Amino acid sequence: MPLILGWGENDATIILATEPFTFNTPADTKAFISLIYPYLTSSTVSKLLDLYPSADFEANDAANRSAEFYRSSELFRDIIFVCPSLFFGSAMAKKYSTSQTKP
Repeated sequence: MPLILGWGENDATIILATEPFTFNTPADTKAFISLIYPYLTSSTVSKLLDLYPSADFEANDAANRSAEFYRSSELFRDIIFVCPSLFFGSAMAKKYSTSQTKP
């Protein structure tokens, strides 16, 4: 079954730019993730944030966006766009890999 899945760089920046949050410190990112996913334990949130080190992101002074804003945005993008696409693609590959139908 032909299938196209994907996401773009900085997909979630537009979403976070309209939110009433500030992302200036790692604590801001932790608070945001904890707010939108309240059932995650503090330990789980910390492990998640460790996968996205603050040092991996750069501020954009021209856009008035902090490095932490881009960290939060990428993490959020991966949760809402990347993971569902990968899970769906994997499920479709599993379902149709044994299909007798030829394209």
